[in-house]
Order: sequence, then C-alpha cells, then structure tokens
Amino acid sequence: MEPIKFKTVSFRAGAYVYVEEQTESSSFYIVRQGSLIEENPLNNLTQENDLVIKTGDFFGVLECMSRRARLSSIRALEDCVLIIVRFDQFETLITQMAPVAMKIIRFFSQRLRKYNTTLTQLTLESSAVEINTPTNIIKLGEYYRNLGYNNIAGYAFSHFLKNYPDDSAIPEVQAYFDSLKYDENSILPSQQGIQQTYEPNSPIFLEYEPGADLYIILEGFVKITKFTNDHEVLLAMLKEKDIFGEMAILENTPRSASAITVTKVTLLRINKQNFELYIKTHPEIARRIIQLLSDRIWLIYKRLANQLINDPITKIYDALQTLLQNHRIPRQKGLPYSFDMSPADIIQFIGLDPIIGAKYMEQIIINDSALHVENDKLSSKDVYNIRSAVSLPNRNQKRSSIK
Repeated sequence: MEPIKFKTVSFRAGAYVYVEEQTESSSFYIVRQGSLIEENPLNNLTQENDLVIKTGDFFGVLECMSRRARLSSIRALEDCVLIIVRFDQFETLITQMAPVAMKIIRFFSQRLRKYNTTLTQLTLESSAVEINTPTNIIKLGEYYRNLGYNNIAGYAFSHFLKNYPDDSAIPEVQAYFDSLKYDENSILPSQQGIQQTYEPNSPIFLEYEPGADLYIILEGFVKITKFTNDHEVLLAMLKEKDIFGEMAILENTPRSASAITVTKVTLLRINKQNFELYIKTHPEIARRIIQLLSDRIWLIYKRLANQLINDPITKIYDALQTLLQNHRIPRQKGLPYSFDMSPADIIQFIGLDPIIGAKYMEQIIINDSALHVENDKLSSKDVYNIRSAVSLPNRNQKRSSIK
C-alpha cells in the first residue's frame, strides 16, 4: 500500500486553530513543529492547567471522531506546522502508524477517568477517592445479598475470599458465602474463541476487582453501575457495539464500576496481551474504540459543563439539550421526541437534590406546554422549544427560586 500523503497547515504565534463551539470538526491535527495551548472551560472544575501541546502530540481527535462541535479552543504559542488528518483517513493512518492509535486511546482513557472522578465528586457528593479495599468488596457483596441477587453477591464474596485470605473478616464472609449456596458455574459465560455469552443478571466484573480485559458488546444490554454511599448508581446502559472495560486494560487499575448483564449478552473479549496487536491488525476496531471513547467523553464533558450553571431551570433545559444532541436529534420545529428517562432520572443525571429538583421539574412542565410525562418518561412535542430555552452564556445567572 502506498503511504498516505497528509496535508499540512501553518499558524503564526497567537493565532487560533479553532475556538470553542466551532462546528467544523471533520479533521484532527498532529503537531509537526511548534507548540500550542488548549483553553478548556472545565479546567477550574477538574483542577487542571491549560494543556500545552507539543511536537508529536495530537488534538481535535475527540470532536473529529464523534463529529461534534469543538469543546475547547486551541491557540498557537509559537509559529507552528500541523499535519491535518481527515476523518476518512483515520484507518489508513492507524495501519501505517499503529502507535498513534494506542497513544490516543491511552490519552482518552486518562481523560475519561479524570472526568468521571470529577463528576462523581460533584453529583454524588463523594470527595474521597474510591480505592480497592476488603471493606468495599464486602459491602458490595452484602448489598447484592440483601437485594436477593445471590449470584452477584457470591461473585463478590468469592473474589474477597480468593484475594484476601488473611483478612480478619474471613470467617464472617465465609459464612455469608456458604449461606448463598453459590454455584460459580451458573454465572460463567459460554466461550467460543474470544467471544463470550452471559445469561441475564450475571456479573461480567464488579467494582474494585482487578481488570485485565476490554469488552465489545455484540448483542444484548449491559448496565454499568457504581456503589456509592451504600447505594447502587446507574452510570450507563450499554448496547450492541458499545465498548467497556478499557480503563483497567489501559491503566492497570482496579475496576472503577461494575458491569452486569441486563439481557443475554454476547461479548468480544480483548485482553492486555492481544490488545495492541488486535488494534494494529484491525484498524476499524481502533477507530470504533476511539469513536466510542469520544462520544463518552463528549457526554461527560457536557454533564460537567452543566455543573457550571447555577440556575436550576436553565440547568434542566441544558441537560435536555445535551440528551438531544447525544442522540443527534435535529433542531427541527414541531419535531416530537420521547426521552428514555423519567423526570427523576434527569434530576439524577445532573446531580440536583431529588426533592428540590422535582419541584423545579414540576414548574417547568407546568409552564412549558410542549413538555409532558408519558409512561413515566419525559416527552416533548417540539424539541425546538428545548434548545431555544437554553441560555448558555448565562451560566451563572440565577433566575428561578423554589420557596
């Protein structure tokens, strides 16, 4: 195959390559010469400094691969030369330069973990960093045991017994484990090559346990949950072609959340040993992983940006707009849409107090004739109204109050 020839572009010191909310995002850039800086509106939330981008680094991949508007602004610190990579050139680039894909995936993984941690702290009021301890695993097992999910509880207790044989809680946990009559074979997946098939309500992995595999869903639904303040919080519902587990495989850290099947599920399992080779020989998988990571980072970025809004009503409308954008619903007058979330789900999505948030949501539904609740899901008769109601420049404005 003849090597692809990429175009280059030059920018003078002080010039902007692009600015936040700019819609053109069909390309990304690799720095050939010079340095630039990313001006990110979320840095105050994440407690990060503006990122300096140097020779060999890349930027704009997230927006290019997710086909979204720019999330930040990029300014040249000095005269620079950039290589332009179009969306349709990505797989060819990976075939010729596999390390680029790995660098992007690792960067995205780190960024996603950072954003997830920040969002958890802001919305779940959990300022402490979760760590892998025997106590956490026992609590997780007890939680599922009390709910009657003996197979998931048994999985958790089994993990504890195998990994902490000298812990003082062994007798107590062993008694819990024995009372469950846990059969490990009942949750083990059937396997064909690197494909695995799980039955409904089976743990693929649980929070805090070591991770060694990344998964691609071929069929079925998987829920991603986090155990916080003695409650299970739903983080995401994943479906066919979605990817999960990449954090542990890339960063060699314990699982930060649990993955549990909702339906019968068939997965493609990729481990640490074959991951880089698989990416090199299947560039379309690298593209898919980066696209999915881009979409996930985009959504969590928008949820974090929502935390900058003080006015609760604007905050709710902004969340609705984000959900519309996430599903790529066009801004079309008269277009109806039913959200796959209840009003309570949306309040939880943005981290408002449930009682106070419910009052604001009720106020919105009363005053907005286009919004209504149908079968416990929020619906709109006209999505154009939602996007017209959002006033992002007034993020710090307080226009509503509930007595």
